[in-house]
Amino acid sequence: MPLLHDDYIEVISNYSLEKWKPLMDFINVLELKYSTNKQYSKNIFQTHSVELRQFLDIVHHQIPIMIVFDWGNWTEGKKILQSMDTDLSSLSVPNLCKLITVLVRADRFNEGLLQSSLENGLILKLLKAIQSRLAF
Repeated sequence: MPLLHDDYIEVISNYSLEKWKPLMDFINVLELKYSTNKQYSKNIFQTHSVELRQFLDIVHHQIPIMIVFDWGNWTEGKKILQSMDTDLSSLSVPNLCKLITVLVRADRFNEGLLQSSLENGLILKLLKAIQSRLAF
C-alpha cells in the first residue's frame, strides 16, 4: 500500500531496523548480480528480471516505501536522478524513498527504466545511501 504524502515522513521515520532488513538484504543481491567485475547474461526481451520483480515486491509489500505525491513535477528529484554523480549522502531517507518512487512510477511510462536503473547501479546507490543513513 502506498504511503500518503501527508504522513510519509513520520511513517518512514518510525520503521524499525528489522522492517528495513529485506531492502538492506537486497543490496547483497544487487552486488552479486551486477558487480562491475562480473559478466551477467541479459535477455534483450526481458524488461523485468527476477531481481526487479523481487525489488518491486520489497518496496510495495515487505517495506512499503512508495509515496503518493506529484512525482512528475518534482524538479529537484529529476535533477538528482539525471546525474549519476550526485552525492546522495545529504538526502533524508524519506527523500531517498521519493527518488525510488519516481523511478518505479516512471517505469510505467518508460518501460525498462527501472531495469536499467538496477543494471547501471542507480538503485544500488540509492539503497546504500538509505543504509548509511540508517546506520546498518
